[in-house]
Amino acid sequence: MLVPVLLVLATIVGIGAAFAVWVNRQALNTNNWSATSAKILEDKQVQTALSAYLVHELFTNVNVSAELQTILPKPLQPLAGPAAAGLQQLAGQLAPKVMATPQVQAAWVQANIAAHKELLKVLNGGGPVVSTKSGVVTLNLQALVKQLAATLGVSSQVAAVKQKLGITVPPSAGQLVIMRSDQLKSAQDIANAVTSLAIVLPAIALLLFALAVYLARGRRRHTLRTTGWCFVLIGIALLLIRRVAGDAVVDGLVKVAPNKPAVHDVWNIATSLLFAIAVAMTIYGLVMVASAWLAGTTRPATAIRKALAPSLRDSPAVAYTAVGGMLFLIVLWGPTPAFRNVWWILVFAALLALGVTMLRRETQHEFPDIAHRQAPHDAQSQRAHARAGNGPSPASPATETVLGEEEEPPLLGKGRIRRTLSGWRALARIAYRDPQHVAERLTLYAAGNLGQPSLEWAHRVREQRPDVPRAVIAEELRTQTAQVARIDGAVSGTPFLIALVPGYLAYLREEGRMVLRTAALYDRDPCALETSAEVLVLRGVHPTVDAARAALEQVRDVPLPEKPVKRRSVRTWVRSVNVLLIFGGFMSAPSDEREEAAHPWLKASLGFLIGAGIWVTTWVLPATFMVAMAWGCETHARQLGRRALLFYDGDADSAQAAIAAAKQRKDRGHGTREILRATLLVLSIAVPIGFVAYADHVRQSTGINWVGALGALAAVSLVIAASVLANRR
Repeated sequence: MLVPVLLVLATIVGIGAAFAVWVNRQALNTNNWSATSAKILEDKQVQTALSAYLVHELFTNVNVSAELQTILPKPLQPLAGPAAAGLQQLAGQLAPKVMATPQVQAAWVQANIAAHKELLKVLNGGGPVVSTKSGVVTLNLQALVKQLAATLGVSSQVAAVKQKLGITVPPSAGQLVIMRSDQLKSAQDIANAVTSLAIVLPAIALLLFALAVYLARGRRRHTLRTTGWCFVLIGIALLLIRRVAGDAVVDGLVKVAPNKPAVHDVWNIATSLLFAIAVAMTIYGLVMVASAWLAGTTRPATAIRKALAPSLRDSPAVAYTAVGGMLFLIVLWGPTPAFRNVWWILVFAALLALGVTMLRRETQHEFPDIAHRQAPHDAQSQRAHARAGNGPSPASPATETVLGEEEEPPLLGKGRIRRTLSGWRALARIAYRDPQHVAERLTLYAAGNLGQPSLEWAHRVREQRPDVPRAVIAEELRTQTAQVARIDGAVSGTPFLIALVPGYLAYLREEGRMVLRTAALYDRDPCALETSAEVLVLRGVHPTVDAARAALEQVRDVPLPEKPVKRRSVRTWVRSVNVLLIFGGFMSAPSDEREEAAHPWLKASLGFLIGAGIWVTTWVLPATFMVAMAWGCETHARQLGRRALLFYDGDADSAQAAIAAAKQRKDRGHGTREILRATLLVLSIAVPIGFVAYADHVRQSTGINWVGALGALAAVSLVIAASVLANRR
């Protein structure tokens, strides 16, 4: 029974601690007070109510009608009353506009800053702006009254009228009573108590929660989860109290109905920090609940830990980098004051690091030998057995895919992305050392390294699935390759283009393997030079098989050049990049040689500018280029697979005919995929732009402007890039 009692006491103390922190930060912190006062005057309802008050103060303390009668000719003296009324009506119309001007806004903030500083002084004596004369504590709004009086007739004209009429603003105008001087002793006691309670109560609440978790031996995870729900309860209680107390305060203090909306807005603004504390408590509680759930024994939690186990074991840098990046983003955002305090940030960082470490230890204990991709396979098997009514199946490693391909043995120390990018270094070496013949070199390399495995694959799959038509198997291969190409494309579009080369070359390798397997499936020799020539034509690099064969024969017997000593010309690299883009399906081959040779420097400059623009774009649009590359790679993989199927299945007489026929055919669900991709692409652009615009719009309440928002987006890009880099190493 002790643990529940401690949790209840901690929750009650936590509610009091939240109020103490709010009062201390809101009422006894000049910066927060001035920020709140600025938001109050920006409110339209407050501007209207305050304008009415200032106009009333001005015309109550100055008898404008009497002053006009003293200087007007006797025949015009009866017009003094209507003139004064018109001037007051004009003041009522201009006052809200005056309240919205930057000069008045600044004057209001400065008056509140001075008032708050003096209020803190007056708790120990008094001061010039906030004084205790005549038994009251007052706030001097003389500056605002003078500003309004000086603005009524547009500056100089009003000054001249005041001089002629002898109108002056009395010292008593604009004096707001804050409290009676006989209340000062209570205010001083409350201020001292709040300052102490803002430190003591949170410490007591945290100690009670920690003690409850410590004493709950054997049920600490459940107690931690209950603690999280207690935090959520504190947040909800604060929100309810804020709402109920706001209605009570407004109804109790405001007797004039038209003024209630303004006071409601003032209450909401004044308690915005309390709202932030409530939201923070709720979020902290949900994080604790989620952490306790993730460490629990439920089937989803176990499945998640099982899926994370290989990456946590083999690539711990990814986990720590991702968590650190999330903390960095939250710090840039600064949703609560705790994330603007260095000591609290260090506490959060230590807690997150401890959580990741404990999760790694738990997954290593539960799943010490699990291989990559085994967890998804086990989950699929269990779902399949459940649908069949056989109950959950025991976990077993994947042995074969639907296409009959044996799984690669698990690579120790390598994550999924690293395995996806494996083998790209040899391709990069070819592209770097012989950029003039990069397409032919890559095709020959694929035939030499993937040709024989493709033959073995075709033989194995025909033995395992003798009754399945070859076209069906080739179609399955095309779909599978498109899915892998989507991943390779997304990796190649990583922010800062940090994985562009390995991701793109891995995508090219996957496409080459698909075409060679399709050829082997139809009894073509994937190691033959003729098949390599057909691959080049299907990719659109050469117009005919004869031209492709001649280009291959030119480099087949020539060793790969050594690492160059001299820097190659820009034109060479521009042509090499163009060929690689044609090879990967992102460009079409030029119609003739003259078009290809025209304006090389202009093309090089344009390509450099486009590349630089894309590179900079990935800083603040981290997902856009990833979506675009995933879209492009998947689309071309589907197109190339269809070309190969039409050509080797005999539906097309030539490679060119297969290319033309493939353009006319669309896959099932093509329209849906296009809409989904376009939506993702638009969202990848609109969401960051909207985030920047929103952050700049609400910068006073969030503490982040458009520069900070761009920094947050760049931080997201850094997290993505660092995660990919950590997997590659």
